[in-house]
Amino acid sequence: MHYTTKLRVDPKGHILYWNSDMVVNTKDSGKRPLHAVASGQLCSYIFFEDVVDVRVTDEAEDDMKAQFKGYRYAMDIVTNKNFIEPRHNVFKHHDERLLLKWEAFVMRWAYKLKREYHGVTYYLQKVLSPHIYCCSSESVSMHTIIDVLSPRGSQSAANHKIVDDVIHDYPFREQTTAPVLIKKSLLNENTLADLIISACKMAPKRPRDYQTKELKDLFSRMADCGVLRAESFGTFLNETQRDPRLNEEAHRKVFAGTVKKLCRKYSTNQTDHLEFRGFLRFLLSDDNVELNAKRFQYDETTLSHPLSAYYINSSHNTYQIDEQIGGHANVEIYRQGESTVSSPLIAHLPLVLLSGCRCIELDCWDVGDDIAIVHGNSLSSAVSFRAVVVAIRETAFRTSDLPVLLSIENHCNKANQRRMAQIFIEIFGDLLLTEALEDHPLEPGVPLPSPLKLRRKILIKGKKTGSEERSISRSNTASSQLSEIAEVETVLEEPEPPLVPYPEVCETMPKRETSPGARRPTLQRGNAVVKNCPPPLRLRTLSTPEGKVSSHSHLTELLGSRVIKGPDLPWSQSPSRRFGMTIVAELNELEQSVSVPILRREPAPLRSTIASSERARVLQRRSETIDEDPKRLNAVQKNLEATQHKDSVAVTDSTLSNLINYLQSMSPREKEQTKTTKKYDVHYKMRSESETALEKGEFNWAAVFNVSNLTRIYPRGMRFFSDNYNPYKHWACGCQMVALNFQTSDLPMQLNQTLFEENGRAGYVLKPKCLRDPQVLVEHHSTRIRAVIPDQLEVTVIGAFMLSWLGMNEQFKSLVSHVQVGLYDMPADTVHHPSGGGKPRYCTPKGVEKGLVTIYSKDGSRDAPKFLFKEVVKPEYAFVYFGVVEHNSNKVIAQRLLPVHKLQPGYRFIVLRDSANRSAGPACLLVRLKVRHYVAPAAEVIAEQFEKPLDAIRKREELRDMFANPLEYELSKELES
Repeated sequence: MHYTTKLRVDPKGHILYWNSDMVVNTKDSGKRPLHAVASGQLCSYIFFEDVVDVRVTDEAEDDMKAQFKGYRYAMDIVTNKNFIEPRHNVFKHHDERLLLKWEAFVMRWAYKLKREYHGVTYYLQKVLSPHIYCCSSESVSMHTIIDVLSPRGSQSAANHKIVDDVIHDYPFREQTTAPVLIKKSLLNENTLADLIISACKMAPKRPRDYQTKELKDLFSRMADCGVLRAESFGTFLNETQRDPRLNEEAHRKVFAGTVKKLCRKYSTNQTDHLEFRGFLRFLLSDDNVELNAKRFQYDETTLSHPLSAYYINSSHNTYQIDEQIGGHANVEIYRQGESTVSSPLIAHLPLVLLSGCRCIELDCWDVGDDIAIVHGNSLSSAVSFRAVVVAIRETAFRTSDLPVLLSIENHCNKANQRRMAQIFIEIFGDLLLTEALEDHPLEPGVPLPSPLKLRRKILIKGKKTGSEERSISRSNTASSQLSEIAEVETVLEEPEPPLVPYPEVCETMPKRETSPGARRPTLQRGNAVVKNCPPPLRLRTLSTPEGKVSSHSHLTELLGSRVIKGPDLPWSQSPSRRFGMTIVAELNELEQSVSVPILRREPAPLRSTIASSERARVLQRRSETIDEDPKRLNAVQKNLEATQHKDSVAVTDSTLSNLINYLQSMSPREKEQTKTTKKYDVHYKMRSESETALEKGEFNWAAVFNVSNLTRIYPRGMRFFSDNYNPYKHWACGCQMVALNFQTSDLPMQLNQTLFEENGRAGYVLKPKCLRDPQVLVEHHSTRIRAVIPDQLEVTVIGAFMLSWLGMNEQFKSLVSHVQVGLYDMPADTVHHPSGGGKPRYCTPKGVEKGLVTIYSKDGSRDAPKFLFKEVVKPEYAFVYFGVVEHNSNKVIAQRLLPVHKLQPGYRFIVLRDSANRSAGPACLLVRLKVRHYVAPAAEVIAEQFEKPLDAIRKREELRDMFANPLEYELSKELES
């Protein structure tokens, strides 16, 4: 007895579905099904767009259960909702070749769908696919369809009202069968569009039932006797819906033949003209999407520039899946691994490399005689270095063959560094770039090679032996990390307990046990710095009525609330260093200096048995308080974060150093020299800086440096819970590798994912020309960039449709929302909330939800809110932001980011996305987009000639004819009229 499964794909390619039957061998028929899928019951399925990995493995015989004997090979199809919630679907078969064919097909099709953009009708077809193909019945209930569109109101009176409106609206009222049931064979694209039109009351029988009159008024202005002729429809496509920034020679207008085909495709009676319903069908279709997928395809011709000319998709602490201090680490962050998952850690991790990330970070530490990947010697769990390297090799080039960059944060001794180099060479083999290319030697003035020349190569970033890089030694780490923060030197009588080494490293190391409080320490932030002041203080054992008390206890009491305490842990687990800064769990009895960070918000009373006079003398001799000094506070944090990423070994071993070529890290001295050198031409040297390092004074210099050299930006050390920073200001000055925490689905990560949808999600996007030209000066508050024409963008938010699909909690009987609109560009024109909180400044009025439609109008006015971005300084890779916000909680429930330079203007249904940047269709916004080149009023005539050169030529010829023979010209005009 065993289970058999039949894998199927629906005709439209939306879902992979299957049903499993238990079968028993019999003498008569051989196999007999015992449990078939009941009529009307959905079988198992997954959406292709959710697939992130497929892997075929060969399982050992002794690992298989008895009923699966003979089914040696397993195919694991992995899906996820975001980067940290994978689900595994494992299928077994005895034929490996068959599974490999399935693997290739599913991966190819899934990633093809991820690169496409579709209209609202497509997404309704997608979400209904399980109800159409995973059920044996021939019809689907109208109630089922409406419940899918509005899951929040499932089986509610509101949904019943929508069903009643639909079945009494054209064309469903003309069905010969019961209108509450629709045959699956009739659910084509136009029928699904009609369902949306009727459910949202876009074209009701009674005009007073219109949810929005904007589209009806638009159609009435173009139509003739209620019909939109092909000529008028063509004018609409070539003027209202066309991007005026496109050159007419390179981007031709829609031909008359194409216009007629569109009319016949969407017309209710297959004629060469459109009724209002046919016009709405077109607006909801794939022929009217907000972005043209062809302009986002992989383009090999753009990959011949040096590496410094590209934005490179980069991650920070790639092995982490939650917060930084006590979070989990896992090899599966690099790829979704084996078909059988035995560890909870391995079961729920994202797929960074397969998503298109091309720069990942490895934080390497000594673990006895082995090497572990662990974050900063913190409480995070560790994973095997070898297992991570194997995972990188397996997935590095499955979805993109462009080079992978490994950022090594090296904390290992020389013996383990040699072992690291051996593992790299052994596992990567020919994939590892061990020497510079012949035509790109490591010499001054020679540019970096292009991604094409480094195709299917892995490069290592790190310090090079022989250069000036020397990082601090282990013995000096604690005293140098916090030079600006108070340091208390103690001399104690008790000997120091020995450190307990890490446990032996396995494929995935067990997380060290900690108390719940250890996972999230709270740091007190304030407005003052207590800094070091000599002379040192010697504290000895003191006598009290209760007896002798150790010095560290009295010192703790002396400092009182100024001491930031961590969790009470056993000595071997006390984290004296986290993120390169010292967090005092307790004043451990050390003979060396202990750095205590003290940032106080207000004076705190001292609690001690020491006399007040002695107490005052101690504090006066030992510390100096600088209050209300923001510059000093910023300097402390900046120096602290610059220190945290320094390697804790003296010199990189030569064996590992020999593997480093085009990604050589600069020393601090070299970084300072580049700022004073007019032209720095050592292009294989690169900077690695914290997010806070890019101050206004360095923006201009960094923009010049990044033309020919690489820069990697990483989050500041205080981001304990893996939140992200806004990457846009770093992109604006040309930083190539802006590393983010992929495990966190927030707005910065959504910006990153939107940017790297370009070029087929291959991980490399060509920077704007102004950031690749050393002759162009890009300043922090630039309002003009030479050779860059600004854009002007106007956004009209008409309404939102099917927001209930977003799955709000059932406690919301109706969703009260508003829409935020923002812009991400150069600092001069980036539109944020005036409070500086990072929220977009422009907001619609509070919306009114009527059924599946939400209208955002003020005080009952029919005028839709408009927002004008008068001047977009750098349109290329500027992004316009739409956020649907629950009005009462101010929580963003859906969002969408669109690149300004590739926007398709006109009336568009913008399909929304969730926090993980996955499509939330059919939920959408209806907007009117107007975009054009910004020009001064005096230059509008010249700009029009550039936008429409053919019209300009015709006008020039007419002007010439008029002056050559004015009488004949006037006569010809009269004859034409």
